[in-house]
Amino acid sequence: MCVCRAVTEGEVHNCIAAGAKSAKQIRDTTGAGGDCASCVRKICAMLKRSEDVVPIAQHKEPVDAGRQADYRAA
Repeated sequence: MCVCRAVTEGEVHNCIAAGAKSAKQIRDTTGAGGDCASCVRKICAMLKRSEDVVPIAQHKEPVDAGRQADYRAA
């Protein structure tokens, strides 16, 4: 990922998972993008992909009370 600072893609993923929302936050935490900045475009793409991912729990459809009772009886 970042050859200048020896930062792996996994380290950047972990940083994003920990709450980093910008390339600057990732740079400040890992050092990635702090020298030649050739990896900043890839970091930004990773951030964009992480914004596009919505947790599965938010996709669940509500179960109406009648169907919920059917599930408990089964």
